[in-house]
Amino acid sequence: MSFAVSRNSHTTDDVLAGMCSFGLSIRDVFNATTPKIKAVMTSPIGQGVIGFGLGMGSHKVYGPLKEKIIKALGVSTILPSPFSGLDLGYKILLTPSICVLGPIWEEQVFRGGLQEALKNKLKIFYMNQGFLDSNANTAARVTSVFFTSAIFGLIHFTNAVAFWCNPVLFLPQVVASTLLGLIFGLAKELSGELHMSIGMHIGNNTLAWAHYIKASL
Repeated sequence: MSFAVSRNSHTTDDVLAGMCSFGLSIRDVFNATTPKIKAVMTSPIGQGVIGFGLGMGSHKVYGPLKEKIIKALGVSTILPSPFSGLDLGYKILLTPSICVLGPIWEEQVFRGGLQEALKNKLKIFYMNQGFLDSNANTAARVTSVFFTSAIFGLIHFTNAVAFWCNPVLFLPQVVASTLLGLIFGLAKELSGELHMSIGMHIGNNTLAWAHYIKASL
């Protein structure tokens, strides 16, 4: 009888030792892997890839809001597309500019250039108004995102010149660009770099353009 008890005791100890060893192994793997995952996610490529995925899903955020804004402005959402007169071949030629080159250039100009310049000037303005340094910095970041997004949206009216059409046709795009500008601007401020906003911009444009080409076939 004592032999059975001793045997069961040894078996229990072995199981507990095995579980402890397994737990320690998992902990070591976790501790070794976490910094590597963090390094990848915070790298330029990692931020760009994450941004691309977020950008592809961003239309779920701004799409319904855009429709409500257009309706509130008293303009029908069923406007003829300014791209409808283009043949498929020309649309394909436009793809690299719309999906990759355009987003990179726009993020550098608006989020990297204009937003940073406005933030610096607005911080000085708020500090002159008596704001504490930290409060002035926060206010400058928020308002710079807002004004940059508004300018980013309005600038899309100029596409009417390139396509020689009524600027009203670009109103949905202007509203969408303004809303997206807010998202891209916040991504830039939160990440501190342009990689995230560039990835988001490319992801959004790629999905939107793919849907448009598919619908026009």
